[in-house]
Amino acid sequence: ANPRTIVVILAGSPVSLEAYVNQVQGVMQAWFPGMEGGHALAALLAGDVSPSGKLPVTLPKLLADVPSANNFPGNEKEVIYAEGLMLGYRHYDTKEVEPRFPFGHGLSYTSFEYSNLSLARRGKEAEVSFEIKNSGLRKGAEVAQVYVAPPKSKLPRPMQELKSFGKYVLEPGQSQKVTLRLNERAFQYWNSAKQGWTADPGSYRIRVGSSSRDIRLSGDLKLP
Repeated sequence: ANPRTIVVILAGSPVSLEAYVNQVQGVMQAWFPGMEGGHALAALLAGDVSPSGKLPVTLPKLLADVPSANNFPGNEKEVIYAEGLMLGYRHYDTKEVEPRFPFGHGLSYTSFEYSNLSLARRGKEAEVSFEIKNSGLRKGAEVAQVYVAPPKSKLPRPMQELKSFGKYVLEPGQSQKVTLRLNERAFQYWNSAKQGWTADPGSYRIRVGSSSRDIRLSGDLKLP
């Protein structure tokens, strides 16, 4: 009825948005905010505070796109969890399924720029350094995310996995150098044949961005 409608979602899991998502001015995921949620929501919608949350789940375009679509609710008393490792964003990224809103997504009333990526090995660990700048006109917070894409493996692996992140509050025009550390486990996977954690040698793609589908910087890090 009104094209300037804003939809607020009060739900604890991904929901289908297809009935209205292309007909409204905006969508805000509020989860279950509690008794002070109304005041917080009013402050966000009125612009008193800039939103800075990021989706910890993927919102699909279609319910048929979710990883468990072919397996749930199962037959009679049996449910087969055939997704394996491909849960959440791992499924969407590896299978090249376009989500409605990707894992890690979240808009703000300001904007952020990423630059000057630097990768360094520290023994079996690594450091990922880069700069974030608030390029907008409002104070805001950005959640920078580091994903690791492994080399080809004999075993099935997700295309990329979130391995580190940090949240940074910046004034308009302010820049900050960020250093996030990747421990040894960030490059490993569970090898059931060896019954232990394994890291394949080769070139790992380090991907830094604002969401799993909004990668701003990338570089390669080699493991012996």
